Amino acid sequence: MMPAPARSVSAALAALCLLTSSPGVLAQQAPMQGRYAMALPLHPPGAMLESHGGADGQAITPQRARTLYRLYCAGCHQLDGSGSPAFGIPTMRGTLGQFQRTPAGRAFLVQAPGARNARITDAELAALTNWALREFSAATLPDDFKPYTTEEVARWRANPPLDVAGTRAAIAAGFPK
Repeated sequence: MMPAPARSVSAALAALCLLTSSPGVLAQQAPMQGRYAMALPLHPPGAMLESHGGADGQAITPQRARTLYRLYCAGCHQLDGSGSPAFGIPTMRGTLGQFQRTPAGRAFLVQAPGARNARITDAELAALTNWALREFSAATLPDDFKPYTTEEVARWRANPPLDVAGTRAAIAAGFPK
């Protein structure tokens, strides 16, 4: 029999695999379980950085950014970025680029709770966000789009909005209809 910590990690990994590989499960039955599974500390902060880059200034590859998305975002936003709007989890498809049109919108993408609280470095969050913008919303990016930098992510991540839903609604109200 496995020791209790190993069973907990195994159960969390099984739940994470189920939720991120079965969009219908999350969308129809388990939005809170998905959030819980994504919040479990499967490794100590920074434990995976040496083997994957990020902490030592090395570039983070698009493949690594995609893996980070699958680990930290897909449980709620789905593998295809479609989210679960019925459960308050917005789609990323065709909408993320709209956030780049204002400073408040740009900041919000890395201040949203899932991004802000992800157990990844600021460099990894910058790479993940840049990947998601191009993957799910390239057509809505402004012509003058500049990729996120580690420094701006660190600054914005440290200063989250007090009213997340209200902030998002105010930003989205300015999106083209």
